[in-house]
This record gives sequence, structure tokens and C-alpha cells, in this order.
Amino acid sequence: MGPFPAYVPIRHQRRTALLGALLVLPFAALDVMDARSGAALALALGARASWALALLVGVALLSRPSPRFGAAAVLMAGANAA
Repeated sequence: MGPFPAYVPIRHQRRTALLGALLVLPFAALDVMDARSGAALALALGARASWALALLVGVALLSRPSPRFGAAAVLMAGANAA
């Protein structure tokens, strides 16, 4: 069994980032149901939206004809850490 073809890790990274962006939605729904004030709700939904957007931009960077691995890794890691 030899090494994976070059496209396999990229495809896995894209799929994982898309799954992560989708998993933000149920937590955003919980934020809406648990909101105590409009400001708290806006802050929570803004944070969730920026996290999902960063993951989707990372997917776009990996989907280019010449993938930008470094930029995608920094963007998605920063979004996950924040």
C-alpha cells in the first residue's frame, strides 16, 4: 500500500471544514433559544457566523486550481481557536 494520491488529503480537509461549518447551525439555534438579550444574541450569532465563514473561505482556498494550504490552515486554525 503506497502513499495517498495528492488529492486525498485535500478532499478530506475540505470535507472536514464543510462538516464543521454545518455543525455550527445547531449551536446557533441553541443560541437563539437561550438568548437573554438582543446584544448577547447578536454577539453569539456573529461569532458563529464568522467561524462558519472562515471555514468556508478555507474550503474555497483549498478548492482553487493551485490550493493555498498555508493560508487555509492559518485561517481555519485561527477560527477554531477563537
